[in-house]
Amino acid sequence: MVWDEPAGPAGASLDRLLSPGQFVLTEPDASEFVCADRRQLQRKLAECEARGIEPSEVRWRRRDGSIERHAGRPPAGWGAETGRAS
Repeated sequence: MVWDEPAGPAGASLDRLLSPGQFVLTEPDASEFVCADRRQLQRKLAECEARGIEPSEVRWRRRDGSIERHAGRPPAGWGAETGRAS
């Protein structure tokens, strides 16, 4: 497969490749990191905090296939399929 982006898929192209329950964390320098699940997202958020940076955005593919976005660090419980915001 050939990607339009020189370093691989990013942004909307990357979102189309996500499986339900996966996340993408975008750092302030526009680096994007795919997290397989909420546990891995929490580890990546802790790593960012230890480095003194905040994510610029976090995206999540929901079970229904939609992409949910959150600017900055998401609140506790965000990204869980609970049927309610937390």
